[in-house]
Amino acid sequence: MTQMKKIVPLIIIALALTAYFIFGGSSLRPAPSISMSNLNGQSLSTLQRNNKPLLLTFWATTCSSCVKEMPHLIELQNKLSNELDIVGVAMSYDNIEHIHEMVKRRNLNYNIVFDKSGDIGKAFGGIRLTPTSFLISAQGDIIYQKIGDIDFNKIEASLSKQKQG
Repeated sequence: MTQMKKIVPLIIIALALTAYFIFGGSSLRPAPSISMSNLNGQSLSTLQRNNKPLLLTFWATTCSSCVKEMPHLIELQNKLSNELDIVGVAMSYDNIEHIHEMVKRRNLNYNIVFDKSGDIGKAFGGIRLTPTSFLISAQGDIIYQKIGDIDFNKIEASLSKQKQG
C-alpha cells in the first residue's frame, strides 16, 4: 500500500508531462474532419463552417472547471458569433439528461454536441480529460489546444492574428 502511494504521484506527473508535450506545442496540424449533430439535430462539421474558425471544447457536467468556463464561452459567443463558431462536446460518459439540464440551467447559447459513441474524442487523440479545447482555423488547422482551463486571451489573440493574415 505504501509503494502505491509513492507510485501514483509519479504516474500522474508522467501523464501530465506527456500531455504537455502532446498538447503544448504550437505547430499547426490539420484538424480531423468530423461531422456531428448538436442537441437540436443540426449538422455541424469541424471543417465546413462558412470560413470561420471553430473553438471546440470537450466538457462534462461533473467538471467544475468546465462549468466555470461556461459564462466566458457564452460571452465569447455573444461577442464573436459572426467571426467564430463554438461547439461544446459533452463526453460519452456523461448522462444526456444532465447535459440537457446543464444547457437549460446555464442558458448555453453555443452549439452543444453529445459524443455518445466517443468518436469525436477519439478523432482528437482520445480525449479523456476535461476541459480540453481546440481552436481550429478557418483553413482547418489546429492553432491552439489546451488541456485544462481555456486561456481566453490566447484565443482572442489567435483569432486576431488569423484575421490579419
